[in-house]
Amino acid sequence: MVTISCLMISGCKYNFFAQCFIPFSTDSGTLNYSLAMSDKYLAVGDSKANRVAIYTRKKNKKWTKAKEIAAPKDSTPDKIGHGFGKRLALDQHNLIISASTSLPNNQITNPKDFQWKTSINSIFRAVYQVNLSKKFKI
Repeated sequence: MVTISCLMISGCKYNFFAQCFIPFSTDSGTLNYSLAMSDKYLAVGDSKANRVAIYTRKKNKKWTKAKEIAAPKDSTPDKIGHGFGKRLALDQHNLIISASTSLPNNQITNPKDFQWKTSINSIFRAVYQVNLSKKFKI
């Protein structure tokens, strides 16, 4: 749940409480670590579950879950199972989704999936763009 509780300005108290969404039982502990919002969309990242939930605002001003965007098929986050949706940026209809993850080198089965290798870990980073106003498949 995303909330803004209250704001004090010169002794006046304003209550700005709004429930944007309710997490589902399938959401992980990283749900809402990354958020992006426009007038029409609220994007909520869940990098541990490897997805981004998209909410739309209805005429009654309530947010409703419209769709989920999963890591692209056969991408490194898809193969590993986490990392997609770590950071989000939204400009009206264009959503930018970052994916990043690292694994210990001794757990890497395909080094070509990673861009960087340190003495301990292999690191993957990527950025994806989705136009939310169109039907899409990522």
